[in-house]
Amino acid sequence: MTRFPDAVIGIRQAVASGRVSDAISDEGVGGYAASVHYRTDRAEGTLPLVFSSLSNGWFAAHLASGSLTPELSGAGQVEFTLTVAAPGYPPAEEILRVPGSRFTIEDVDIEQVPGLGIRRLVGPALEFRVQLQPAAVALRGSVIYEHDPERPVPGARVTVAPAAPVIADAHGRFTIPALPLLGLVEVQVEDGTDSQTHHLPVDYGQPVNVATLSLTPSNVENDHG
Repeated sequence: MTRFPDAVIGIRQAVASGRVSDAISDEGVGGYAASVHYRTDRAEGTLPLVFSSLSNGWFAAHLASGSLTPELSGAGQVEFTLTVAAPGYPPAEEILRVPGSRFTIEDVDIEQVPGLGIRRLVGPALEFRVQLQPAAVALRGSVIYEHDPERPVPGARVTVAPAAPVIADAHGRFTIPALPLLGLVEVQVEDGTDSQTHHLPVDYGQPVNVATLSLTPSNVENDHG
């Protein structure tokens, strides 16, 4: 019968898990770089984790091969910060504060293999949920009467709340530097007499969205564009 020398092995236990998603669409985001930093009243550092990407933005993070978790069980509270950097998004963080006792390490004997045991963390994995805010995009376009490009509305007032209104030039052209971080924005156009509201979906894949906004004079049946 083969016998193993007395030993304790570490299992590939998930230390952290969670999901990274787009804050506008709630769709899962992939292709990101992530790290988990810890801090107590006595020490701080970065956990030696390897992240595994799952479907729809979900992930699991395990200790890197040959690495040991830092001694955190004696801390009253540990602050963990997950930092995520994904293409097309500003970096985002989520902070969790948990008792250090969750990181107590225990050795468990394997009954079927005398002399061999498993080393594992007592507490459950850290659960993170990070929503990435896309970078704001601009809106550039023109205001015309009754969908007629030959009839621009000079000096039209264009408003996308809560941004400040902008005034179109002599050719009805305007630019709003940064739209609100919404999936659909409400754009109001006015010429001093009449006003009209348009609802535009925002394409965060384009740094500058383009739109032509029509305004119908009050003596013509309203067009809700």
